[in-house]
Amino acid sequence: MVLLADLPLVTCSETIQTVSISDSAKLGSTKSDTLLTKYKKRPEEMEYLSLAEYFHEVKNSDNPKKEILPHFVGMRNNPIFPPTISYAKSTLLINKPWRDISSIYQQTDDDVMREFLHYIYSDICPVSVKAAFQRVKSRYEEHREFEEHADTEVNYEGNECALEKEDLDLFHVVNTLTGTEKMVDIMGYNIDRGLMYNWSEKMYKVSDSI
Repeated sequence: MVLLADLPLVTCSETIQTVSISDSAKLGSTKSDTLLTKYKKRPEEMEYLSLAEYFHEVKNSDNPKKEILPHFVGMRNNPIFPPTISYAKSTLLINKPWRDISSIYQQTDDDVMREFLHYIYSDICPVSVKAAFQRVKSRYEEHREFEEHADTEVNYEGNECALEKEDLDLFHVVNTLTGTEKMVDIMGYNIDRGLMYNWSEKMYKVSDSI
C-alpha cells in the first residue's frame, strides 16, 4: 500500500511507537514516567478518553505532518477465541476509559470476562476491536484457526457485532481484493491491484552512506 501510494518508506516506517502494558499490574506501587502513569494522572477534561485515544491526543495533536500509531505489547493481547483473560484485560485496559487500574486486577476472572463480552458487543467499542474479535470468533466456529486465507464469500451482514453500513462496505472492499483481476472497481474508482507493479523500483533515493 505504501509503495502503490508512492510514499517514502524512510518516512512511513517511523510512524509506529511501541507502548508496553506488561507492567500495568504494578502501576500503583511503582514510580515511573510511562504512558500508563501519565494516563492515570491525566486532567479531568480527558476523563473519558481511553488509553488508545489518550495516546493520539498527546502524540498527534501537535504533529499535523505525520501520525504516530501505537503498538501495544505485553499481556498477550492478540485477539483469540475463546477469549483468554489476558486478551480480555488488555482489551479493556487499552480501549475502555479507566482511572484506577487496580479495579481490573481486583475483579475475578469471571467478572472481567463478563465485562469484556459486554464491552465487545457495545456501541462504544471501536469497530477495529469488534472486527478483530469477530474474525477470530468466525475462524474458530468454522474450524479454520490454522488455515491459510482463502478467497471465499463472507456474510458480514450476519455479523453479531452489528457494524455500520460504511464498515460493511469496507469489509466487502477487502473481500474483493482477494480476487485475481488486475483492476478492480471500488466505489466507482478503478484501482490497480499492483499485480504487474515493479516492486523493485525505488520511488525515493535513500542514501546508503554511513
